Amino acid sequence: MSAEPETFIEPLRAFIVERHLDGRATLPDDAPLLDWGVLDSLALADLTGFIEERFALRVPIEAITPANFSNLRTIAAMLSGLDAASG
Repeated sequence: MSAEPETFIEPLRAFIVERHLDGRATLPDDAPLLDWGVLDSLALADLTGFIEERFALRVPIEAITPANFSNLRTIAAMLSGLDAASG
């Protein structure tokens, strides 16, 4: 059984705020992470490493798209799909 997208949102939010916003910001679920410059190529590499370590899910290179990483909700939905495919 795959995890619901909501189970990924808070750990993702905490990681991004701590590592890429210096712990000094709030991050709504629908904040445009790419448009706001929160996620760039280095931050995406860091985030995918966190995802692999925290959730034991490998993000395939073809899944690293603006659509999948546009905000916390889209990332969580992608991870839920990866979780379902791995289970």
